[in-house]
Amino acid sequence: MVGKATEETLNRMRHISMRTFSVVGQLDENQERGNWDSPLEFFLSCLGYAVGLGNIWRFPYLCYRNGGGAFLIPYFIMLFCCGLPLMLMELAIGQYSSEGPITVWKLSPIFKGIGIGMIICSSICAIYYNMITGWALYYLYLSFSEKLPWTCCEEAWADERCFSFAKECSSQTPINFTDSAKVQSADQFFHRQVLGITSGFGDIGSFQWNLVIVLILAWIIVFVVLMKGIKSIGKTVYFTSTFPYIVLIILFLRAIVEPGAIDGIKFYITPKLEYLTKAQAWGDAAAQIFYSTGVCFGGSITLASYNNFHNNIYRDTMIVIFGNSLTSIMSGFVVFSILGFMAHYTNTTVDEVVTSGPGLTFIAYPQAVTVLPWSPFWSGLFFFMLLILALSTMFPTVENVATAIIDQYPKVLRPYQFWVTMSICFLMMILGAPLTTSGGMYILQLLDTYGVGYSLLFLGFCEVIAVGWGYGADNLLNNMEEMLPSRPSQLWYYLWRFVTPVVLLFAIIFQLWDLKPMEYRGHTFPTYASQIGWTLTSIPLLPIPIYFIYKFCSSRKEGVSAWKTFRMVSHGSHFEPALLKYHSVRTKINDDDVFA
Repeated sequence: MVGKATEETLNRMRHISMRTFSVVGQLDENQERGNWDSPLEFFLSCLGYAVGLGNIWRFPYLCYRNGGGAFLIPYFIMLFCCGLPLMLMELAIGQYSSEGPITVWKLSPIFKGIGIGMIICSSICAIYYNMITGWALYYLYLSFSEKLPWTCCEEAWADERCFSFAKECSSQTPINFTDSAKVQSADQFFHRQVLGITSGFGDIGSFQWNLVIVLILAWIIVFVVLMKGIKSIGKTVYFTSTFPYIVLIILFLRAIVEPGAIDGIKFYITPKLEYLTKAQAWGDAAAQIFYSTGVCFGGSITLASYNNFHNNIYRDTMIVIFGNSLTSIMSGFVVFSILGFMAHYTNTTVDEVVTSGPGLTFIAYPQAVTVLPWSPFWSGLFFFMLLILALSTMFPTVENVATAIIDQYPKVLRPYQFWVTMSICFLMMILGAPLTTSGGMYILQLLDTYGVGYSLLFLGFCEVIAVGWGYGADNLLNNMEEMLPSRPSQLWYYLWRFVTPVVLLFAIIFQLWDLKPMEYRGHTFPTYASQIGWTLTSIPLLPIPIYFIYKFCSSRKEGVSAWKTFRMVSHGSHFEPALLKYHSVRTKINDDDVFA
């Protein structure tokens, strides 16, 4: 009797489970592909994707390098002329078609290579970005100690140049903090103990097993969250996209009471208007827009492709852009208040302690917390925030690659999404293995500068030409009118067709004009490193001309002019909503708007 009752109970539970699953499935507008469970999940995912390490370690430094508060002028101009139009464009085409960054180019088939380039950029970014996630994970682990290991100069990893200004290390602290030969304990700990860094780019050294372990752990975390696709991402973003703001506020309130913090903030916000005449400020502003908004990686297209057809992307774009900019500015206040009191403790000026990138995150911050009471707590809080920021960018980036691959062969691969995601994570982990060597930092710098940095502006220029002129800006506005309560302003037409392409073209010129040999910690990269770098830059860009030529030649028919063939494959007659019920509201494509 008991066994029979148990079996009946299990059958009832299975029946309830099946009914529950059925109800959940019915909530998705797109049954085959799936949707976000709520518009809030999409918004938080976009915000988490856009807000990342660049807001913390790059934006404040660029403000310092380009005239303090004056840098906000080119930043917001570039944001309005490039960041905002590109993000709205990507969200619009993704939501309208419910397609990933490669298959979405049904809108302009001859430019499909742009989508392939986006996925290559995302893949390169994910490979090195998760190594930084691993560093944050390692430092978080080290923070669970009574005394932070970089507080004082330890014989195991320090040399005679090492100094610390923590009180408990006063006996070993040199009197002259301004001695340029001296190196902070956090600096030596990061480079000599954590990285085991070699003398230069040509010396890759051996594997650092502590880095191997944390890289594996970082990829396991990414896979576990992504193995169920957007359904699992949608639940994590409630925490990952909001928690960093709480920590930033706490860190600011803690740092602002320290002596010298106000001096740091003054240094941050004081405008030096003469910098506005320098090409570097405008080039840096354009590059930062791409880093901070995540446009041209394809991630925005992927995230929007899981929306319901009538989701208000116009509203979401405005809020995400505003939230992202606010985060960057807020991060600047936190960073410079910390750098201000660091300058006070070391008896130097703020400009002597300002740094960017890993140097800011894994040297300046860790050194600063050593002088605070409960330093392990503040260190743990900061590196937990850093870990969350890195992961909130990693999740959509890897999902972007998985979505692009699955959308190419949906009937074959969609049932095996779990295995596709696992394969991508495993492959990227293997490709990231060289970053765990003693020379890994030099490889990371090369990937960040050439593999992604220079490619994005070119991709952005090609994308806005393809959509604004190939598919037609007016056609895209018609599509948006089908999805939104009202037609967007005609201002977007002029931005997509004229303003954004011209501004991006000038930004590319500014970047190329300001080219300098790469260096890290005083080590200038050899010439062959630059050659490798430009090869990396070309990899995401080569699919554009290759696919362009292939599509043009394969579509050419006898007796049809080259120009007519080009116009025919420049705009997509098959670019339409995924669901048949929305085909009836479609607006006819205006051929006059295509390269007219």
